[in-house]
Amino acid sequence: MFMPTARARRNTRVESITAMLGRYIDRSRVELRVCTFSNPGDAAAQLERAGIPVDHLGTSPRLSNPQAPIALWKYLREQEPDVLHAAIGEAIFHGALVGKLAGVPCVIGEEVGIPARSPKAQFIFGVLYHMMDSVVAVAKATQDYLEQEENLSPDKIDLIYNCIDASYFEASARAPRDDGEKHLLAVGRLVEEKNHITLIRSMKTVVEAHPGVLLSIAGEG
Repeated sequence: MFMPTARARRNTRVESITAMLGRYIDRSRVELRVCTFSNPGDAAAQLERAGIPVDHLGTSPRLSNPQAPIALWKYLREQEPDVLHAAIGEAIFHGALVGKLAGVPCVIGEEVGIPARSPKAQFIFGVLYHMMDSVVAVAKATQDYLEQEENLSPDKIDLIYNCIDASYFEASARAPRDDGEKHLLAVGRLVEEKNHITLIRSMKTVVEAHPGVLLSIAGEG
């Protein structure tokens, strides 16, 4: 069972990954259900077209919402999953609180990036992580963050990179550039945790060595 939240634009990547997993996961070995707290989005429609049930708890995933863990606990008691896989902070928070209480044998959290948490929140999540069987980090930087900032034991972390559809890498039909210049494209939300400032600063060194290099940045924020 995967349980991503689908509350805001920042969760679009998780929805896309979940929809992709729904297409490629071995359905002969795994019975997959997806549960969201609210706002199922386009990924839910894709999963349902693939024959994967999508359930909606109908409540806000905000950490301050007492109805969220209650609704999740009732849902887990009804479904009796063998594995609860919670992605994104809110789902990790509620899943860690009630997963074991609801009788789920294996509870897994997944950090999809490097969270921007206060010291208080880091302490709270550090405690919650120890209530789970494993925490998945999708990048080495995320793994380092979990170990260094939230004091999670390396034995508790599984480094598993995001999957991607191989068709994304098919050769482009566009003619190659003949001017010898290189064009770099950075795509991502324009927010602090994406660290565009380091990219821009590092371009000074790149351009000094390769004067024809062009950098484009695409994103909102």
